[in-house]
Amino acid sequence: MFFKFSLALFMGAFFFSFSANAESWKAAEWLKLGRYHQTLFGYKSEADGSGFFLHPQGRTRPDFEFEALIKGVQSPPHSDPNNHPVCRFPARTHYLSKILPNLKITDVKCENFDQFRNRVSAKSVSLVFSSYYLNNPASSFGHTFIRLGKNEYKESNNGSTTELLDTGINYGASTGDAGALTYIVGAFVGYFYGTYNSIPYYYKVREYNDFESRDLWTYHLDFNQSEIDQLVRHIWELGHGEFRYYFLTENCSYHALTMLETIRPGLELVKHLPDNYIIPSDTLKVAVKEKIVKDITYRPSASTQFYRHLNDLNEDEKKLMMGIIEIKDLPATLTAEKKAKIYDSALGLVDYKYAKEILKEEKQAQAIKRPILLKRSEIPVRSPDLDYSQFSSNRPHEGHDSGRLLIGSTFLKESRFLNLDYRFAFHDFLDYQKSYMPNSRVEMLSMRSISDGHKISLTDVNLADYYSLGAFDEFTKSYSWKLKFGQWQTFRKGNTGLTTHGAVAGYGHSFTTRFVTPFILGSLETSYVSEDLHKMKIAYGADIGFLTHLTEHLRHSTFFELRFHPWEETILKNELRWSNVNYGIGIFHHAQKKFGFSETGINMMVYTQ
Repeated sequence: MFFKFSLALFMGAFFFSFSANAESWKAAEWLKLGRYHQTLFGYKSEADGSGFFLHPQGRTRPDFEFEALIKGVQSPPHSDPNNHPVCRFPARTHYLSKILPNLKITDVKCENFDQFRNRVSAKSVSLVFSSYYLNNPASSFGHTFIRLGKNEYKESNNGSTTELLDTGINYGASTGDAGALTYIVGAFVGYFYGTYNSIPYYYKVREYNDFESRDLWTYHLDFNQSEIDQLVRHIWELGHGEFRYYFLTENCSYHALTMLETIRPGLELVKHLPDNYIIPSDTLKVAVKEKIVKDITYRPSASTQFYRHLNDLNEDEKKLMMGIIEIKDLPATLTAEKKAKIYDSALGLVDYKYAKEILKEEKQAQAIKRPILLKRSEIPVRSPDLDYSQFSSNRPHEGHDSGRLLIGSTFLKESRFLNLDYRFAFHDFLDYQKSYMPNSRVEMLSMRSISDGHKISLTDVNLADYYSLGAFDEFTKSYSWKLKFGQWQTFRKGNTGLTTHGAVAGYGHSFTTRFVTPFILGSLETSYVSEDLHKMKIAYGADIGFLTHLTEHLRHSTFFELRFHPWEETILKNELRWSNVNYGIGIFHHAQKKFGFSETGINMMVYTQ
């Protein structure tokens, strides 16, 4: 009797355990820990290689991987404890301990993981956005990464007491010595692998804030300590895997969100983003919308700090500041407060212009900065806290959505056409400027079509269209440039609307004032005219024009696109647009006088993901 009862109890426990195992691998938490997605043919993980899995078929069989881990965590200690499944997969082991509390997990000392966990000592987690940087195509949309804080975030100190000692968790493509063209093509097709790495946060501040003069916004997230501990375990596991890097989809922002989803399984962030592209600023919008952000703080770049100092100087004080750079003394008649203000501005300029040289302790940079520091130390006046609200108010998640749908009407000679445009991403000169890089155009996968009521013609397809009007003044020598790949129309000898496939590049100057930004760029086009002419087109010339900043919402642009012999195109493009964060309306006029081409129209647009 006792034997039968014991056998029944054992069999009941066995079948209960088997049932739990059979179903638990389907749980959202397990699938997210393994980065599994359901496909038409079953499941498949985003991770490549064997390092991220225990079972040989673990990439496509989450059930096999689940059972293999159950056996693995119960296996005897290895000669190399750090290679034991308990140490390799601490996040998944923790998941098993929750759902199978009677599972006898082997007690293993995970020295490497413990060192990592102790080093980061995570008490808070944040999502950090580094602003747009057009000097590097990979950073033209901005960049996001995870920051693990050593202290719990408190609004009273803005989390800044020990932030430089925090750890940045970054995902990026491992490109090796790949050139620019290889990177551009490879990043679109998944040629490169992406890797996770942990970097002291002060290195990220130095890279973005100082070297590249990019502002940083920190989105402090509302996760509890147990969730943060699981995030640290999951990050450790990710270090064992390889992931294909896709610039438009599985990029830095995508992987930051999937990490956050893993530690709170009920959280669904990625599903709120488009399937065909993921923009860093859009991921911030999702984080705010899902109410996991409890506060946002701002860290100005070296250039922002310098220009903020500069705003407090009059013209005479600016000249005195430049004299300090040349190791000249300030007039003795100046008050201590004015001297302090001028010295602070001079130090800001040196930190902005010579950030890398100062770090490398190069003699020329040190010879400039050291005397200024000594002079400043002699003035017993505390540097005031500067107000950066003008800059910090441009929080990246508050800008317009990256996609744009445009519907309009065009009058060409005696005909009327319907315009229909769509841009996947992301911004142009006349869009609402809040939270975006001013005087720039960064558009990917934009298309324009027109219809005369009988047929629809696709006139423009731009794979990439970059146009940056850099600031160029006595302190900043940032040149203007443009680069475009795609299909558009060309004009020659009276033949209008011929389809051209190719590339355009340009280089030049712009000068920004309060209301107007004039510019001039040399331009070179290499393309193929596929209609009528069927020949290569090599055209050189210039772009001349100006942007006018009329109000916060109203902007105007004038472009003269000059193309010299043998194509002799001169196209005038005028546009006036009113826009806000949700929609816009504009009127335009385009003309090519020599061949009698002239169109005028009105466009209405809606910004969307």
